[in-house]
Amino acid sequence: MKQRDYGIDLLRICAAFLVVLIHLSAEHWLNYSYNSTEWFVCHFFDSIGRSAVPLFVMISGMFLLNPDKELTWNMLWHKYCKRILIIFAVWSAGYAFVFYVLWPLLQGYPAGWGTAWQMAWKGHYHLWYCKMLLGLYLLMPFLKKITADKALMEYFLVLCAVFTVIIPVLPFQAVKGFMMDTFFYFTLGFTGYFVLGYYLKTVTLSGKMQAVIYFAGIAGVLFTIFGSAAKAYAIGQPYGYYDPQLPNVVCMTIAIFVFFQYHAGKLANRFSKIVNAISGCTLGIYLIHPMVMVVLGKLGIGVSMCPLYISIPLVAIITFVLSMCIAWCMKKLPLLKNLL
Repeated sequence: MKQRDYGIDLLRICAAFLVVLIHLSAEHWLNYSYNSTEWFVCHFFDSIGRSAVPLFVMISGMFLLNPDKELTWNMLWHKYCKRILIIFAVWSAGYAFVFYVLWPLLQGYPAGWGTAWQMAWKGHYHLWYCKMLLGLYLLMPFLKKITADKALMEYFLVLCAVFTVIIPVLPFQAVKGFMMDTFFYFTLGFTGYFVLGYYLKTVTLSGKMQAVIYFAGIAGVLFTIFGSAAKAYAIGQPYGYYDPQLPNVVCMTIAIFVFFQYHAGKLANRFSKIVNAISGCTLGIYLIHPMVMVVLGKLGIGVSMCPLYISIPLVAIITFVLSMCIAWCMKKLPLLKNLL
């Protein structure tokens, strides 16, 4: 058996924490003026966490798109699609019931059953990830054919880079219009990240190439932080270059992935049992943390309890730990472990 890659487990933990950091900082992002220190602090933490979901997608692709790994139609439905649909349905209904039925009743207000029904179908704001993941699962039989051929995989990634990352940011409207007229949607969305995760697993990057990637990643972080701030000042309102398909976010994501792939293994192996245990709870952390954030806020544990540069990372850590503990306990219960 191949040795478990605890460096990737550590990356999964890092990505889960970044999700919490994003949601905590983004929740208060619009509460402050674009030219205030408070807004910049929220924007700073929001910026450095923008690789969270792309990293999750790359990690999934790293394991799921191995062409040597069997994938039958029965497995595709029961192991992947059916499971993620159940997770979405149960958690979506749970959040809708708590926020629009139970919470109003506890406060003496009528239950919003109609709103709860609508939100159960739509899903809580963070559950979009489940729907996006379902789309990637449905494409797996096709994408595994692509990853089986290295040249075809590289061609696919080039198309992703050109049509998904580069052309949309070009200032030439004629080029963008031409792209729209081609109705080229094949590489849009998160499929590029999905395939890229497996591709980076199969190639060995030289030290020079890694250095180039890290340089681009640092440039991406700086642009996300200061480029967004400059844009906000220019237009007179909060703004962020946060889209996962923007070049700055792509560069950040690849740099983080490569760093953990090549340099985090030794550290993670020293704490393998802890890393493995926390890594197994990361989906649960993702699903649970918005509820924990709300409860902490009701208890007065929020970003306003001290300066933002302290409170945001502090509350993020508290939220992460509590969500992890809840997820760990739920995984011990037979009826709940399949929902995480």
